[in-house]
Amino acid sequence: MKQDALLTKHTIFKQARFTRSCITRAMGVARLGLILALFLLLIPPPVMAEEEAPAPAGDTIQVSLNGAILDFDVPPQLIGNRTMVPMRRIFEALGATVDWNAETRTITATKEDSVMILQIDDTLILVDGTEITLDVPPQLVDNRTLVPVRAVAEGLKADVTWDETTRTVFIVAQATAAEIIPPAPVVEESLTQVFSLLDDRLHITMPEGTINYLQAFTEMLDGLLDLQMKDNLEKTTLLYAEDEEYIVVEATELFRYASGSLRNDILYITDKVKETNGIAFTFSDVIRINSAEMIIATPDKWDFYAPSILLKTALVRMPDNTLILVTAYANIEMVLNCDYCMDLADMMLRSIQLGRKTFDISPRTSTVSQFEMSVPKDYVLSSGQIGESYLCIARKITGIYAPDKNPSMQIIISTQLGGISIPAMEWEKLSGNLLGQEVAWVTYQYEDILWLEAVLELPNSGGKKLYIGITANTESELNEMKAMANSLRRLY
Repeated sequence: MKQDALLTKHTIFKQARFTRSCITRAMGVARLGLILALFLLLIPPPVMAEEEAPAPAGDTIQVSLNGAILDFDVPPQLIGNRTMVPMRRIFEALGATVDWNAETRTITATKEDSVMILQIDDTLILVDGTEITLDVPPQLVDNRTLVPVRAVAEGLKADVTWDETTRTVFIVAQATAAEIIPPAPVVEESLTQVFSLLDDRLHITMPEGTINYLQAFTEMLDGLLDLQMKDNLEKTTLLYAEDEEYIVVEATELFRYASGSLRNDILYITDKVKETNGIAFTFSDVIRINSAEMIIATPDKWDFYAPSILLKTALVRMPDNTLILVTAYANIEMVLNCDYCMDLADMMLRSIQLGRKTFDISPRTSTVSQFEMSVPKDYVLSSGQIGESYLCIARKITGIYAPDKNPSMQIIISTQLGGISIPAMEWEKLSGNLLGQEVAWVTYQYEDILWLEAVLELPNSGGKKLYIGITANTESELNEMKAMANSLRRLY
């Protein structure tokens, strides 16, 4: 289908109408933050260390195996800065059989062709005949034999990462990980148009006839694809159409730091998909893109009940160690009538190359429309004009295995903003002034997320108002963004 024919099937929205509808809904029950929130599968410590970090005494430590939290009769505990867990429970969870020799106090764990031998109070262990020295030996605590979880899991060929924020050891056992498939060659002749994704964070090559869905300001009304019009501050959507057959490629900035194992990261994401709709994935090898890397995941089945059918998804680790998710969807006509749609989706994702833009995550002073603002470390600003309104989102980059919502602050400058109608008992005044005005911050909690909102008049601005909306998981994050709001200084 030609581009002009495609657009006749859809309504062309004016920018002002889009802005007005966003702001109207934002000031209603859903709140601005919900309307503007990123798609985050994931979702949200700064970069996880390869070694386990010490935990404060008394803090609970969890162990996750392939996405499920393990239960122990004796809880995991920190000994010598290493997480120790009950021997039999961890070995059996990893699929190993355990033999205990009480006379020599020796543990022998066997899994397929692997054999691990440990001895109480001995830092030397044998893994398939190779000697390995531990920092902390196996030991008896409360009549239970405790072993270092990282050493035994990696000895049985599992991948281990530590998340300081949630105090969780994440284990991905290779035996249960998705099948690894080798990369396929890219047929460059099939792809002709190069597009910039996420304001030049990435480039991707697409077939002739692809359009930038967001720049077209269209909304699909025929039900072929359940896509909503969104601002292009965090997502780029490309639409390729051939007669009635569509492929949509979406690039979404996850605002997450990679953990150090890209396979673990994509398993964490796809396991959430599997929990939702039962779809499992196979993975490509790691694909190198200069100083970045990517893994492509292919679903094992199609969900024909979904308005858009997932073909493939790719997780890209950028040189600044942040993550981008690029996903290819199709409508049912493409899946049923085009026998090469999977190959086409694979070629699109494998054509991804690095752009020029990287995040500035250093503490700095940044310009936000006619304002300056002090931005702390690990915060990224996205901004743009939507119709008559100016929108800026300050979002904190967090870890892959972190809570499901990013700490963020939305700033809107517009003549279309109203006040915030909240019962008096739900708001409190922030001490001090904001831009020379005494501000009543609306404060409330929604699904364990802390919220702050305020609307200010902007004198000598032609009737414009300033909206600030803050979401956070912790008081510390809330205070960081309060400080950002308090640092706003008008330039003119």
